[in-house]
Amino acid sequence: MKAKKRNTEEVRSVDRKDIKNHKIHSYAVSTPPTGPHRKKIITVRGVPGSAFTLLAQNENNEVYSFQGGGFDRTASSFEGFIPESGVFRAVVNTQVSKNVDVRLDSGAGAVDGAKVVEVITGSEGTFSFELVADTTGLSNIDLERASFYSPEVQVGASTGFAFEFTFVSPDSHVINWVRQPRFSFEFSNADNDKGFVLYDGSVYKNDGGDIVNDLAHTVNLDKRAIESDFKYNPILEKSEPNFNVVVESVELYGDTEIAENSEGHSQGFADVVTVRGEVQINSMGSAHTRLRLMAFNFLEVFAK
Repeated sequence: MKAKKRNTEEVRSVDRKDIKNHKIHSYAVSTPPTGPHRKKIITVRGVPGSAFTLLAQNENNEVYSFQGGGFDRTASSFEGFIPESGVFRAVVNTQVSKNVDVRLDSGAGAVDGAKVVEVITGSEGTFSFELVADTTGLSNIDLERASFYSPEVQVGASTGFAFEFTFVSPDSHVINWVRQPRFSFEFSNADNDKGFVLYDGSVYKNDGGDIVNDLAHTVNLDKRAIESDFKYNPILEKSEPNFNVVVESVELYGDTEIAENSEGHSQGFADVVTVRGEVQINSMGSAHTRLRLMAFNFLEVFAK
């Protein structure tokens, strides 16, 4: 059997001022043994030159100084850049702190195309909360951009991150934004028989054979209402998170007139649709969590 050829492609760099092309690929924090005077090793991988900000706080809301090596209420977050190697590493000495929360803020934008990941370090360990834009059921649509921003951390309080997904269609097609994306914690649970519902593509007609558009993307043929467009599998992920999702806006670019046969189930037609919102995490549970935004529930794609 022939050995696989090693990828020797050179890692490309970006200018530090070229923010739109900055990219962070991954972020991880080691979980040291319990007790004082521990070391947390932080590893950030990305395109060389990409900017990021690290913030480490203890249970007293003191901020860790990466330059001085200690916690201080007057210290500020650390602003760093990915070196030419593509890997940045730093160490946090916990000293006498019982709990140190380390967070990454990447104004860089894209994180692995269709997903955004937030890594949270708490008393039970380091776990990731992953939000994925899922286009299952849709054709002629792509994820052009996924980005996130992590607000300032407050240890002991709920935390979260803002997200942005941009969907694009080819020149031959157009996206129909049917309705505002919905979230319900109860109805996001895909392991519950009464939980998550994926739209089945039903087209409703009245006795005269006319399409009743106001039921589309709201109720399936089995009469099950679509209460949430976000889906997670707690049994599969072995996680028990507690979170809330707020969709703040949906913006259309290159918008066109609503097709006549889509009146009643369209907020607008566009070549590009951007969904922005925030995930508020109250507790991470004890494992990694993956949450999916199911675009098929609230978007359609038509040929022009």
